[in-house]
Amino acid sequence: MEVSSSTIIKVSQKQVVAWFDSIGQKPNRYQFATHGGVVIISGRLDRPGAIFETREQFFGLTMRLQFQITQVEPDKFTFQLIKPLGRGCILGQFLLKGLGAQETRLTLRIFVAKQESFLTGVLQILFFASPLRWAIRRQIRAEVEFIRQAVEKK
Repeated sequence: MEVSSSTIIKVSQKQVVAWFDSIGQKPNRYQFATHGGVVIISGRLDRPGAIFETREQFFGLTMRLQFQITQVEPDKFTFQLIKPLGRGCILGQFLLKGLGAQETRLTLRIFVAKQESFLTGVLQILFFASPLRWAIRRQIRAEVEFIRQAVEKK
């Protein structure tokens, strides 16, 4: 089970990757109404193991979220939420698919890890059968749209 949002960006996949890479040098570039930007805690965002923090609004409340990059590939960036819920329970991915010379599909997926435990069972219920799912979907739609506009403007 997952929450996802996709958009078509009218630039090459290489240009989208370059924009993501630029966040490491200018993390304040990744900021919009309900997302307070990225703060790099350790490492580099283009390397597994990097830790970063965001401040995001859900239902008008600002939450401080901490993530760790777990995988970086030319068409996929994978991360896990490490605070406040604990490492490895909630995962996310930015997926890129080149559709032509000047078109790229960007998808942001958020999902609960496929671990068999009481905690992941509870998280699946909270995550997918509550107003939280709506709030997360709204946030990632805004995030994907923000990225599209930022990359196309660059």
